[in-house]
Amino acid sequence: MLCFDQCSIQTQTVSEKGVTYYSALPTDDMAGYYQAAPTSKKHRAFSTMPISGKSVMAIPGIATVYGSRLVNAGFPDADHILALYINAGKHQEKFLLELTALTGANNSRYMMHAFLGVQAVYQNFLM
Repeated sequence: MLCFDQCSIQTQTVSEKGVTYYSALPTDDMAGYYQAAPTSKKHRAFSTMPISGKSVMAIPGIATVYGSRLVNAGFPDADHILALYINAGKHQEKFLLELTALTGANNSRYMMHAFLGVQAVYQNFLM
C-alpha cells in the first residue's frame, strides 16, 4: 500500500546492501504508517511464487535464528505464517505483535519485511 499522493513527507533510504526503501508519513486524516515493499531478491522470490511447501525461512526478514524459533513454536512452514496473517485480520499491528512474540525479535525492521512479504503473497495469490 502506497500513499505517496496523500502523504505529507516522503523519504527514500538505501541500505548498506543497496536495497532502496520508500516510506511516507501519513497526513492527519490517515491512520497508520505505510511503506512500500522492499525490493530485495528474497522478497521478490517469496512474493512472486505460491508459498505452498516453502520453509518459514523463505519469508523475508526471517533467517536462521527467527526461523528456528518459529519452528520450535509450531510454525515450520510459510503457510502457517500466512494463516497467522489471515487470523490477525490482515492487520499490520496485530500480525507484527504476534510474530514478534513468537520470534522474540528485538528488531521490528525484520518483522516488517516478513509482514510485507506475507501481505504480497496474500495479495498476489489469494485475492
